[in-house]
Amino acid sequence: MGGTPNFKMQCPKCGKDFPFDATHCEECSAMLEPVELSGTPSEDPSGEAAAAGPIQKAGAPSPVSDETIEDIRIDSLKADIENRFLFALLLELDQLKKRLSKKEELLSGLQEKQDSLAHVDFVSRTGRAESESEEILTRITKIELVLDTLEKKISSDIAGLQKTHKGLEQPALFRRFSPSGRYYRLIDSELKIKTVLLRIIKGELPRTYFRQKRLARMAALGSVGVCAALFLSWLVVSQGRDPETAPAHITVATETGQGGHPVNRQDVLLLLEDIRTANLTKNLKLWESRYSKSYLEKKGRAGSISEQWKQFDYKSLRYELADVHIAGTGADAVIIWDIELKPVKGGPVSRVRSRLASTFILEDGTLKISSVRKEDR
Repeated sequence: MGGTPNFKMQCPKCGKDFPFDATHCEECSAMLEPVELSGTPSEDPSGEAAAAGPIQKAGAPSPVSDETIEDIRIDSLKADIENRFLFALLLELDQLKKRLSKKEELLSGLQEKQDSLAHVDFVSRTGRAESESEEILTRITKIELVLDTLEKKISSDIAGLQKTHKGLEQPALFRRFSPSGRYYRLIDSELKIKTVLLRIIKGELPRTYFRQKRLARMAALGSVGVCAALFLSWLVVSQGRDPETAPAHITVATETGQGGHPVNRQDVLLLLEDIRTANLTKNLKLWESRYSKSYLEKKGRAGSISEQWKQFDYKSLRYELADVHIAGTGADAVIIWDIELKPVKGGPVSRVRSRLASTFILEDGTLKISSVRKEDR
């Protein structure tokens, strides 16, 4: 069991033998197959199991053993090598045909220029081009023979896989990861890949089929990721503030034990951000929602700000929070406003900087400004 495998690699086309570490025939470029040497002990006296290969062995009745799963995995690795070899051949075939086309164009051009070329030069260049064309044709013929052999081999593999697949029962959802479920999925996957490869060789599918499918899968996953990110963003925004209404997310309880939280610095900052947004967008409803009723009733504050908006546009509005004092459900703070105004009817932009001592209270469960006093410094 632990000794060196006693086998050799043999070309299925010309029958030439190679060392066990070789992969392709030097004569006809066919993919080599392992052949067990005569006289090697075998667990099957008739030798039928060794000749049947992993696919037939894998078709053993359930329960599926770990060894069977490993056999299929080895087959998949061998098939992957075969697939790469196939696409390398197809790529080489394309390149050779392009070179042959160029050589034929060169010969045609030489025929047209025959009268203008010296006889010796014409014969030399024509002979060289014809020799190169013959060499390319020989290589193309060899590759086409190898592809023909691969096509037959893949067709034979498909027939064996289909026979095995028909004898299997598709596993239920929760049995897909059991040994029998894994075995079914491996056989099913291998059958699909072999079928696609055969169609590619026959020209029924483009050679970029697997790449296109992989790119399509990546694009689908990317689309799902973008949709998920947009959905999460929507959830965050939907829980945020509506600029047309008073922000519900800073609502707090007016008394301890009502399920809210005491006023904190963040509540004050959110209030000031609403004031800033209301001035920049001239949103009167939002502006009024952040002042207490008593403040708005004094000297027609709402009318005053509306008149100011008719005369000026806020180009920028920045604020700085200083000297904050939190006291349970209220707060006092100094806000330093840095404002750039431009007259609506045209004119230069003016800059205003002011310090306002403000008092904040809870009213109807929402933090609002109850008084403002200008400080001189």
